[in-house]
Amino acid sequence: MESLICRLLFFILIVHHVSSADQHTVFRSRQRANVLLLRSRRANAFLLEEILQGNLERECFEERCNKEEAREYFENDQKTNDFWTKYYDGDQCQSNP
Repeated sequence: MESLICRLLFFILIVHHVSSADQHTVFRSRQRANVLLLRSRRANAFLLEEILQGNLERECFEERCNKEEAREYFENDQKTNDFWTKYYDGDQCQSNP
């Protein structure tokens, strides 16, 4: 008797799953797909970004920068390290307000 009930429940679940499977499609509507494809515009000027000297304010204060971007601006390892320790970890000698 239990075997019959288990088979019946299994059959009902399979039928329900197959009948509801056509409601779930793989494709999205055009509108939903376009929302996924939108991206925010970056604040760089394409080729000019590579040619011009770095801008410290734009790279490290308007956005969060990494050490390599700071290095591009300073073009000197010592100046970069001095800046980076204060930028990344704050000035340890300065008192907190």
